[in-house]
Amino acid sequence: MNLIYDVVKHPLSSPIPKKFRGVLKALSHCGYSLDYYGLSIFRDFIYKEIYIYNKSPETIKNELSITYSDFGMFIKTSLGIKLKDLEIAKRDSRINNGTALCNSKSIYKNECKFTFNPYLYTDIKGYHLLIKNGMYHPINNPSGMVRDHIISKEYGWKHSISPKLISNHHNCQYLTNLENLKKGTKSGMSVKELEHLIANNHYYNIPNLSVSLPKTDLHKKKISITNSKYMSITNGSENKRVLKNTDIPFGYTRGMTRNKDKK
Repeated sequence: MNLIYDVVKHPLSSPIPKKFRGVLKALSHCGYSLDYYGLSIFRDFIYKEIYIYNKSPETIKNELSITYSDFGMFIKTSLGIKLKDLEIAKRDSRINNGTALCNSKSIYKNECKFTFNPYLYTDIKGYHLLIKNGMYHPINNPSGMVRDHIISKEYGWKHSISPKLISNHHNCQYLTNLENLKKGTKSGMSVKELEHLIANNHYYNIPNLSVSLPKTDLHKKKISITNSKYMSITNGSENKRVLKNTDIPFGYTRGMTRNKDKK
């Protein structure tokens, strides 16, 4: 048996002692013989349900119509089968019920991620802002910059563009996180323009005449949630956006100062 527990050293034909009432109840309920042979078959079945078919103890319990309040504990203590680590169990459950991000679109977008050192290519649009503000972090550096795909991953997916093109550093520009959220799935140049930049080792530096895809309700919700976490502060001449739970720097107050037209 391919089980990860110490096999009980009894002849398979020996009956299960009456003191193991929980085991006898489960065997009887599921139609197995009340001896060590029936127990070995039942253990094999439960093991495969967990490790081959990626089912949780709760799912197995419901499918078998077993009434134990904690079937996972029964599996561990009465059957001697080690349960999966919680994170592994969650992952396998998502794979099993079809909610895991393992479809072709998710794989494509993962292949489109930028993997280059963000400080390596100094001619990328917005690089001076990266040097000034650093890389974005939602807690440690909310005013930092993110690497944006000029031709978006969504646009690339819809038009079957090679991930090698989408992930190329010539397809990158630096934006604030808020700018990136507002940009969404828009694309700022054509594939031919990107191929020209790569061929000539030039970098994007044209206005954002973007090709838009409709914003989804989820995307709009993300923008709203992000905006709700920030507040505007001003020192009378400069406006900044900071997280609401941060201390306001000396000389600044909440609010915004509008630029007055020069006369």
